[in-house]
Amino acid sequence: MAWRAYIENVLDNASPAENIWVEVLFQDSVSNPVRQFRKNYKYVAGMGSVEFTAMVLEDRQKLRNLDAAKVALEAAVGQEVT
Repeated sequence: MAWRAYIENVLDNASPAENIWVEVLFQDSVSNPVRQFRKNYKYVAGMGSVEFTAMVLEDRQKLRNLDAAKVALEAAVGQEVT
């Protein structure tokens, strides 16, 4: 369970605006079958690459945390919740 994030596409708006959309592919190549999904992020005028990267990495970390929680919960099946 090792989620990774890849920029897959950059989309302009149909009408002029102060933002663009960046499509990010989240993929866990280690799982079998491979899990993946895409998420669009709004990149606004004035945003820097550091801010954008932090936003994507935060979501990637949430996925990793969710996988870790699943493993812990599966190990606790049948145990009393206290």
